[in-house]
Amino acid sequence: SSGINAEYGDSLRAAAWRALCGGANLQQQNMGRFEELASQTSAWNETIEKDLHRTYKMHELFAEEGGMGQIEMQRVLRAYSVYNTKVGYCQGMSSIAGILLMLMPAEQAFWCLVSILDKYLPGYY
Repeated sequence: SSGINAEYGDSLRAAAWRALCGGANLQQQNMGRFEELASQTSAWNETIEKDLHRTYKMHELFAEEGGMGQIEMQRVLRAYSVYNTKVGYCQGMSSIAGILLMLMPAEQAFWCLVSILDKYLPGYY
């Protein structure tokens, strides 16, 4: 059992998150949009940058300042702040984005974040 969990656990968790929250459908309906959003400048860039080193700083993915984990988190959060200008960015979003990035690539994490924030937590941020 532990061998199966170790081998397939993360990929199954990622697939389950994407399917259950609706992120997979959103990504399919918006092919190419994440890269477009992530490449834009956001009014929230400076605030997002300040929070990167604070989020899961002990986790190997995010521990290195300017490392791949922080870069991907910045892209996901910047893309969301451009996608939903009414909400922009709030500090707690990085915790959700970080968990998603631990399980899946940035584009998949972004669409799951969109679905979670807009569908399950509307008005929270």
